[in-house]
Amino acid sequence: MTPSVLVPLKFTGVLNIKEAITKHHGLQVHAIVLLRIGSIPKTSSGKIRRYACRRDFLQGKLNVVGIDAPIQIKAKHNQIISLKRATRDKKNKITA
Repeated sequence: MTPSVLVPLKFTGVLNIKEAITKHHGLQVHAIVLLRIGSIPKTSSGKIRRYACRRDFLQGKLNVVGIDAPIQIKAKHNQIISLKRATRDKKNKITA
């Protein structure tokens, strides 16, 4: 279940993760997302489906429990979640 509002990650571990990725790989980290255990898309052999993860992240379909990202990303995810809830509620009213 996706939370109604994403929980911001505020602990020193996030900063340490960002610094380590930048230092060891030379990449700029735009977002750190914590997912519910076992919810990341994988292939039948257990490899992470990177394209599916990216797609699901951009569409707000990941089972996110916490996020550290610029406000635009957080707002986009919260908007997608709100739209999904509104659509689901509307469908429930029609079938009731």
